[in-house]
Amino acid sequence: LLNNLTDGDTVSIILKLGNRTSMLCSMYMDRDKECPPPKFREIAAHAKDNNLALTICTDANAHSSAWGSTVKDAIGKNRGESLLDTIIREDLHVSNVNNPTTFDNGRWKNAIDLTITNNSASNNIHQWKTNIGTCTSDHIPITFVLGNMDGHNARSFQNIKKTNWGMYRELAISEMESSKTLNSEITSMEELEEATKTITDIMINAFQKSTPTTYVSSDIKDPPWLTEEVKKSREDMLDKLKKAQKDKKRDDWCQARTARNSHSKVRTYSKRKCWRAWTEELDAYSDAQKTSQKRKKYRLRLCVDTTA
Repeated sequence: LLNNLTDGDTVSIILKLGNRTSMLCSMYMDRDKECPPPKFREIAAHAKDNNLALTICTDANAHSSAWGSTVKDAIGKNRGESLLDTIIREDLHVSNVNNPTTFDNGRWKNAIDLTITNNSASNNIHQWKTNIGTCTSDHIPITFVLGNMDGHNARSFQNIKKTNWGMYRELAISEMESSKTLNSEITSMEELEEATKTITDIMINAFQKSTPTTYVSSDIKDPPWLTEEVKKSREDMLDKLKKAQKDKKRDDWCQARTARNSHSKVRTYSKRKCWRAWTEELDAYSDAQKTSQKRKKYRLRLCVDTTA
């Protein structure tokens, strides 16, 4: 988390995607404040100064035909024009595909939710799309795959638990014995620093060669509480909500509210049931390592509802 680039409307984080360090930001641009906010420029400058691939996901509350808005800003505000000028000046890009509607409250539709990237991140956005009918929010969920699509569609790492230490020692010793730098007399600080760097490089190279690469799937799995019963109740709720928004009849709205309340009860019950099962399962483990593994397996997936 980048604390200096995070506030009440913005969250900024740094993460590693493959061999590239990336910066992800979630930002809300308040309609009653400056657009874009000063934090937007600070984030763009930080990414540029540190050579980071930048992706900003924002509810901009700004209108421009450049990203498919169907209405104009209120007279005297020019939020869309100001944001577009800043995007161009900072050499950024709007990565929305085909400029679809991202906001629909049943009365009017518009495009105000943007995915903004710099040059380093623009090629990392894949399968960008809106997901109509997947939640009850006025804002239509946007999903995309972030990262290089070549080769494995997964993140990888070298697991030290699988290192062949016999091979590691043989490789390290062989490289050190054949190194001219390490077999020469050290007479200065510069030579000492060079020898230190040589040893470090040899150790890293030996580790990489003696440790197999482990791939971790990047596919998003359903949380354990998202059962078939929960999915069915959610579909029923969304169907009734669409019908009510389309026909605008009192009875339809009553049915939609009833379905929403029913879905909320089913979902809450399923979450509590999974949480209870998880805590009971953890109680059976006394070994700290096993407990840690169980926590990693279930981390956040039990409590965070990203599917409405």
